[in-house]
Amino acid sequence: MNHHQQLPHLPFELWLRIFDNACQDDGTTSRSLSETNRYLREVSRFHRYHSVVVTGWRQLLAFEEHMSSVPEELRGIRNLYVDIEELYSVAYPPESWGPEVQDPDLDAGPRPPDLDWGRALTSGDEGDGGDSEYESESESDDGSDAWSGVATYEHAELSDGEEEDLVLDLAALLEEKAQEEDSPKQTIITGQDLSHLGSTNTPLAQLEFKVYSALRRLLESTGHWMRILTLCWVPFSSFHLEAILPSLPKLKYLAMVKGTLDNYNPPWNMARCSATLEKATPTPILFPMLEELHMHGPGQNWDGDDTFHGLFSSSLRIISAPLVTIECLPELPKSVEVVNVAISNIETPDWCPYHGEVIPVDDVRLHLYPNTPPNWYNMVNAEDHVYRRAHLPDDEKLGYKDAWLWLVLGLDSESDEESIGADSN
Repeated sequence: MNHHQQLPHLPFELWLRIFDNACQDDGTTSRSLSETNRYLREVSRFHRYHSVVVTGWRQLLAFEEHMSSVPEELRGIRNLYVDIEELYSVAYPPESWGPEVQDPDLDAGPRPPDLDWGRALTSGDEGDGGDSEYESESESDDGSDAWSGVATYEHAELSDGEEEDLVLDLAALLEEKAQEEDSPKQTIITGQDLSHLGSTNTPLAQLEFKVYSALRRLLESTGHWMRILTLCWVPFSSFHLEAILPSLPKLKYLAMVKGTLDNYNPPWNMARCSATLEKATPTPILFPMLEELHMHGPGQNWDGDDTFHGLFSSSLRIISAPLVTIECLPELPKSVEVVNVAISNIETPDWCPYHGEVIPVDDVRLHLYPNTPPNWYNMVNAEDHVYRRAHLPDDEKLGYKDAWLWLVLGLDSESDEESIGADSN
């Protein structure tokens, strides 16, 4: 039976308008259309990835690989929500942890003793007792050879050839170490790409490189139509935002929810891949049409002014951020109308008359734009006040997903937007 004969015969452009309104959700409708029948699958092809929700790093890798095989004209994603869970416990699962130790100079697992190999090789030339010093330290009470303070190791005599090879190898290592000490400092890490993660041989750095590189490739290949982007993540390594966020020319709304590890206490020696970053070139404006910027994360400082390079467009109207981030804001664009400051009750001084309700705005250091009213700090209770606290729900990520869905409905209802695929038929 030919199912599409039961559908009304409408011009293709009208079908596109219908799908524009029908696909204002998290992607469920567009997937359903593609599975209904062959005709609807064909006419709704430009809305297949209208709105997409990606949950988890594994789903992100799979979706990015899938999109790489999709024809370029069908890749446009208008609304994207990405939630990447913390990668620390994936790279370092608890079962892989070694025993905790008290000495911060020791690793968690067993290791051979710290010997000065140069001294060991030349100790016989340093005077009487040079060899006996090491013999006395490495001889146990029962006459067997053992490292002092470490588990007993078997000892076997080396042949003349093996001794010569060992001396040559150690001499080469000492020479290499001396060359490293004389060489210039390591290459400056700009943090404007992820190359330093790819060259860092640790499980966490390699996993973050794989996941965040896939995210950037996805945004580069699908972001030419993107207008709404929400990213929930828990990054550990050091890099600037432009390392994963390419230029998105039509983006209007950007929310980045930076999470933390809750109730997760890995051993102290499971270190993050942190580095001092030095930008090589200024960041261009990444989102020239951006109107709303929301940056949230409990207890997170967004690395000062460098965080905002490329994020402030001349069309920006609304900024939401934690108190620690607001204090780092550079001069705001003149287009900004509202700054939402998110603070907790703990961060609000008890003496503040608005404790738990409104931030004590007169104590926050802000670079004000010229058109700010001179008495703006007295307007906290007025309907038209400029600065106010952003009231967030208890489950912050859930709140942002709800906000993302509302935005999808609101922005997709704007009548002045062109329909995707209208020029592609």
